[in-house]
Amino acid sequence: MLRPIIKNCFNLVPKKKLIVFLSNPDYSDNPKHLFKFMLQNDYFSNFEYTWIVKDIATSKLLNKHGINSTVQNTYDAWKTLSKAKLIISSHGNYSTLSPNNQQYLSLWHGMPIKAMGFMQNFDTSILANHNAAQNALYAAKNIDALISTSVFTKMALASSLHIQANKIFVTGQPRTDSLFQPKAKEKLSRIINKNIKASTKILIYLPTFREGFMQSEEGLTIKSNLFRSTSFDIQSFNKFLERNNLLLIAKLHPFEENLYPDIDTTQTNIKILTSKNLQNSLLDLYDVLGAAEILITDYSSVYIDFLLLEKPIIFFTPDFEIYNEKRGFMLEPFSEWIPGPQAFNQKGLETHISSSLCNHLTGENRDKQKRLQSIFHGFTDSASSFRVTSLINEMEI
Repeated sequence: MLRPIIKNCFNLVPKKKLIVFLSNPDYSDNPKHLFKFMLQNDYFSNFEYTWIVKDIATSKLLNKHGINSTVQNTYDAWKTLSKAKLIISSHGNYSTLSPNNQQYLSLWHGMPIKAMGFMQNFDTSILANHNAAQNALYAAKNIDALISTSVFTKMALASSLHIQANKIFVTGQPRTDSLFQPKAKEKLSRIINKNIKASTKILIYLPTFREGFMQSEEGLTIKSNLFRSTSFDIQSFNKFLERNNLLLIAKLHPFEENLYPDIDTTQTNIKILTSKNLQNSLLDLYDVLGAAEILITDYSSVYIDFLLLEKPIIFFTPDFEIYNEKRGFMLEPFSEWIPGPQAFNQKGLETHISSSLCNHLTGENRDKQKRLQSIFHGFTDSASSFRVTSLINEMEI
């Protein structure tokens, strides 16, 4: 009942030349990379920019660096939202409140491979009583424009979010522009406070979540250890990394970071990266992802972005059968849509790491990467931010 009242009140407020940015986590993902591009290239210089963030400390840090920000659900944040001509977000934040005289651009937060939105195997009893899920699923009708990476992902987003295809534009994602930027290794060294030798090869492990959304468990949890398997010997794995001069950087999905703040970080060649580490340096994952020699993931759409780098990708899926039953996939069979080997246990993971280091991309994996890159990416350059700013111009804010 409250939402229509707020929306009607917003509609009465005169709009000013103001663009509001939001993301989850704070100051990250596509909105952050687009924002930096717009600042550096003096786009929309006649507009004011403001970030709305959840964390007070992040707001203070942004303000300290000359970036206007305010904390969500405060009077100042509501006032700012009501006056903005354009809202740019990575999720559906506040889109259900967007009035008729305001435009809402969703940059989203990854192209789908696992089932999501209306394509997901929801427990309808949970969905019906979960406000966050309701907002996420039904906010799309208020979005004026949504970006995608290709015609194929445009169709996937349209079906997942029940959004009109003519509102979805193929631009590429601003965050992937940063994959091509130099000094990713230096930035990573600074964030984890470790001098990474030039000879050290970096693996980045980015699993998606199983917990933290809609009170459900969608697969094996990390209660046992970081790799979600009671049979995984993390000390033995650390020795494998040492022998091969490898450093593994692991970052949990934001949904699970809060659930496991004390995850084991005692291994010498395994370092945990957190959203807070990145925020404190005003960076995000995509500022350092380019440093990886190999990406290790499971069902995360991050591999779609990593395809642009044409480097090896390994899929570590110890809970594949459980996850497939509980969450499911947008694209099936899963094995046909992954451009790299799939490992189900520690031995398989170590074998595929060694093989990828020796052979890099050869034969079937190289051909599959090229094929999937052409499906998932209409553009393979570093100009996605430019294309999104052109889209904003067309929106005539």
